[in-house]
Parts: sequence; C-alpha cells; structure tokens
Amino acid sequence: MSIEEDTNAGVESKGEALGLEGNLFFYVVFALLVSIFLFAYCAETGMSLFQTIMWVVLPWPLTFAYLYAFEINKPPSYRNDIIQKAAGDTYITHTDKDNKYYKEGSYHLEVEGDEGEDS
Repeated sequence: MSIEEDTNAGVESKGEALGLEGNLFFYVVFALLVSIFLFAYCAETGMSLFQTIMWVVLPWPLTFAYLYAFEINKPPSYRNDIIQKAAGDTYITHTDKDNKYYKEGSYHLEVEGDEGEDS
C-alpha cells in the first residue's frame, strides 16, 4: 500500500528558464537591451569597430559576475545580508540572541494593545 502526500513543491518553485531560476532571466534580458542601446549609441557617434565591440560586450561579464556572486545558488536574503554586514548592522539573523527584537519561542510579532481584543 502506497501513501501519497499532497505537496506544495509547485508553489515553492521559482521556475527556471535557460538555467536561471526565477526572475534571474530578466537580468540577462536587461544586459541584452543595454548592449543594443550601446551599439546604437556607438554607431551613431562614429566610434571604431574595436571600441564599439568593447562597449557592447561590457554589460555581459558584469551581469554574470553579479548573478554568480549574489544570486545563483544563494539563499534569498544573501545579497541583503552582505549589504547589512557591510553597513555595520549586527542584526542579520532573526534568531540572534543579541538582537533586541528577538523573543525566545516567538514566531510572530505582537502588536501592542491588540492582546485579548475580540472582533
């Protein structure tokens, strides 16, 4: 006898397009649009072929460096945690005992004046 369980894996999945999860595909599309704009600008200003190629290729390594450094195979809050740490904020995790907002055993925030009121 097999036991079947309903799962919500479809809800948790961000989807995938060309090996990029979720909305990461939009970064690649944006890099393509920037490259097209730079090509049009370089062609209009009369830059040499070498300079044009250098400017058109520039968004691609920057985009992929950003994606591999901060987005691909990283937890959802990885980029924000790095920014918080660089800014000197010590409250990065919600389970940090030094965090003044952490309450042992509490999984929700309580609003003051809302305790015990009936609707």
